[in-house]
Amino acid sequence: MLVIASPIYYHGVSGQLKCTLDRFYSAAYPSRPRNLKKVAMILSSGNPAMYDGAMFSYKEDFLEYLGLEDMGVFTAYGGKCTLWTCFGRREWIYEEDSGFISFSDNNILGKIMLWFILNSGILILAERSAGLYGRADWEEKMKLTKLHALQIAKRADVILHVPGNYRGGNLEMAVVIDTSLEQEEMQEAVAEVARALKRSNEIFRNVRLNLVLWGPEISVSVVPMAMLMSGSAFAGYSCCPCVKRYEDLFSYLKKFHARSKVILVFADERNETRDRKAAKEALTPFLKSKLLLISEQITSGMQFFLKL
Repeated sequence: MLVIASPIYYHGVSGQLKCTLDRFYSAAYPSRPRNLKKVAMILSSGNPAMYDGAMFSYKEDFLEYLGLEDMGVFTAYGGKCTLWTCFGRREWIYEEDSGFISFSDNNILGKIMLWFILNSGILILAERSAGLYGRADWEEKMKLTKLHALQIAKRADVILHVPGNYRGGNLEMAVVIDTSLEQEEMQEAVAEVARALKRSNEIFRNVRLNLVLWGPEISVSVVPMAMLMSGSAFAGYSCCPCVKRYEDLFSYLKKFHARSKVILVFADERNETRDRKAAKEALTPFLKSKLLLISEQITSGMQFFLKL
């Protein structure tokens, strides 16, 4: 069985996934794949009325053309999830405290943990009729790769070239570390990004770097980039898991790090925004153009601002 997962982009699946699906047509012609019989789809969006385009592409183009059996479409908006099948629709609520999704029956997809693929746009070539994935399993899969580090470095370079931001001379930047992150994994990720930054642009070889530790209290120290790469900057690091508010961090950054031209925030996925107005005010006018949030996905300050 094939499970397809994608966020909604402009009423359809992601471009990468669309290209992959299109390749099925030539590979399968003139008959459907011999060992592929069942397909399901998982979609996430910021609006519950955005699924029509992806549904049509999936059912009318993909399933009909290949003659495959539809095992249902799962959609997720906010904390609400919906299963669409030929038998109708069912809704359930994501249980944030436990990190699991509950189902009332034992249909073939009833035990798939949705949240580790809702934002990936990746093909999942697996079938699981039992077992749940918890938060620890998800975090284990989130280690930063060299490719991710390169993407972050390129996006940091784009931030530098925002009109009116960096005008030359010694660069000042900030790296924010959420103290909810485990030290070993965080340290490796930060080191990989630091190396990618230095390789991508000579400007990052001589910077005033403010290392901000975002915990129950916020502390800051000035360290050389080399200490991020070696890990010695985190000699006294203490992991302190707790849910934090982004509006508090943004207000602090706006007040104390307005001179930083690039701000990278390594954050736990469970942090939240409770006061959207305060978050918007803190991001305006300049912070949103300097910020890059690195969590389960890479989000620019402008993207974050537009979602508020």
